[in-house]
Amino acid sequence: MKKLLLSTVLIVFIAGCSTDNEADVREEPSDNTTEKTEVKEVKVSPEKKIENDTRNDIGKIVTIDGIDFTVKSSQLTDERIEDHFESFEYVLELEVYYKNNTDKNFPAGRDVSVQVNDKEATYYDLDSSILQEIAPGEEITGKVYYAFNGTPEVVTAKFAPLLNTAGDFEEFNAYPELDL
Repeated sequence: MKKLLLSTVLIVFIAGCSTDNEADVREEPSDNTTEKTEVKEVKVSPEKKIENDTRNDIGKIVTIDGIDFTVKSSQLTDERIEDHFESFEYVLELEVYYKNNTDKNFPAGRDVSVQVNDKEATYYDLDSSILQEIAPGEEITGKVYYAFNGTPEVVTAKFAPLLNTAGDFEEFNAYPELDL
């Protein structure tokens, strides 16, 4: 008797959980006909355009004091320093390229600064950051990170070699690739 009662309860339960509701739904014929409208997905970018923008585009190689440099890519990352004393809304990851055309070692990685909306971003020292010397004739690609708060509208990466005595620098439009 218990098996019969249990079987009945299970059958009622399973039938009640069914998502098939075809019998309950009837489609009424409609006299109104509507045309289908095509909807296109629009990618929105909050990047603020600058008049007479002289910054280099991502990928353009510049040379200062025998050092070739470019920002290869710019994107936001979810990577964070665990238990960091300061929290940030965004961390920007720049992939950068260096080639040392001089006869001296060159310290790469600390010669890039980032401005976000005209404010200096904080250098963010993640484990995968490129901080090393490049021997004469060698080239390297690596990543540097900068942290900031507030929605980015204008992002500029500035390359100013540490050993540069003339004060030369080059700026890049480093607005990150966004999937909005």
